[in-house]
Amino acid sequence: LVTLAKGRPFGFLDHNLRCGDSLLGIHRLDQLTKVKLNPDDGPYQQLIFGQNVAGAVAEAVEIRKRLRAVPIRDIRDVETMARLDTEARKKLQSIELVADAMIGEVLRAKGKARAIDSALDSLSVSAGAFLNGDGKIGMVIEREANKALSVESDRGIQRRKPLNWPLEFPEVFLRANSGFNAMIGNPPYINAVEQYSGADAKTLKSYFSAYYSTARGSYDVY
Repeated sequence: LVTLAKGRPFGFLDHNLRCGDSLLGIHRLDQLTKVKLNPDDGPYQQLIFGQNVAGAVAEAVEIRKRLRAVPIRDIRDVETMARLDTEARKKLQSIELVADAMIGEVLRAKGKARAIDSALDSLSVSAGAFLNGDGKIGMVIEREANKALSVESDRGIQRRKPLNWPLEFPEVFLRANSGFNAMIGNPPYINAVEQYSGADAKTLKSYFSAYYSTARGSYDVY
């Protein structure tokens, strides 16, 4: 319905389509600006590079708003939307790497609170240097993120792909009434306790328990 219209080119949906693990990733921007899994739990302060993050996200939001306002009449409009989508993604590329690295460190710590805090404190220092222009530090962050997101993966997964909601859809998650109005799907009613009984168990089960208050006892992966 969105992409097919008689006499018009195939529409553009790349800005709306995302692929990733919806249970892995940040769901609030202040998790990233404070580099804390649960930013409400303590007297945390927004780090200096939080301004860089907020600024880049705000710019991406404006670009995505312009993209959404483009009427599709001919192929040049689709090309304009593709260009704006690429521009918005580039604005958030470095920030998304830091978010992925953060989730990777939480996974690697296997639910140990002190290990998580220590790893994220170290990451916050590296992230500050990276987001201020230190490309070499960025390479280190990327290497470590790839390692951490691949830990204890016995299902042929090379690297888990977090889906960082406020970076994938910033115009949705950073508005006053944040989030989607509705979600339609077919949840996988799979018992997570039974599903993650192999090598993934310690990593993902501890992550779910630390991240989601409802992940207690026997719970489904959705």
